Amino acid sequence: MPIRHAFNSPMSDGGDPNLLQPSHWNDHHVGGDRLWVPGSDPYGLDDEFDNSSIGASWILVNPSPVRATWTEGNDVLSCYVAPGNAAGQYNAIVKPISLSPPVTIETAIRYMTPYAYNYFMHGVIFSNSSTWGSGVAIDSRNYTQNDQAVSGYHDLHRQATAYNSDTSSTGNSRWQWVGSTLYAKLVWSATNQFGVYISPDGVSWITISNGQAYTLTPTFAGLYTSTWAGGSPCIGSFEYFRVY
Repeated sequence: MPIRHAFNSPMSDGGDPNLLQPSHWNDHHVGGDRLWVPGSDPYGLDDEFDNSSIGASWILVNPSPVRATWTEGNDVLSCYVAPGNAAGQYNAIVKPISLSPPVTIETAIRYMTPYAYNYFMHGVIFSNSSTWGSGVAIDSRNYTQNDQAVSGYHDLHRQATAYNSDTSSTGNSRWQWVGSTLYAKLVWSATNQFGVYISPDGVSWITISNGQAYTLTPTFAGLYTSTWAGGSPCIGSFEYFRVY
């Protein structure tokens, strides 16, 4: 991940652009994993999860009782999910958007789940609601299956009652990823058209589903996890959130 100094300077930049400025000191530096160097942030919606507190623009969307604990620290957004989510229940964190397609949301995911545990899910999500149990949501679904803790199905999925009950999925495609990180992006490519892509490195991408028709104009975008009726806790870790 990108490198930053532990000390953050409160000083304002001076007037000479040829001199090293406090903002240069505070910024990310080239080094570490270049894939996690911040993007261009064209809409001002990106989050590198690097300041130890969840940004004010994020909205938690949780069923009751709340089983997900979202924590920002160590340059990640971590979500601990206690057992008890019913099948179809999502724990999400979203922020408002006011954009027109094409729009891509992207993240890099790490997770921990018991061996031989089914259906721990995580990914990126578009929705037209930030209230659990209302609206419609479309997500990239990445989940463990049977006894293959490093395998998963990845599909485009729509929920009739947002964050609560699903109605259909398309683009089912089983891929085994080797390593600690899965990159996922969900693309709102045109009016009511969506696609899902995955990658082991954020450079080369596999198309899971493209041009799928769903009636949705997203007004929120973000991340989610679910234990999907599982009896064990799980942890999902998100390295960044990008919108472009």
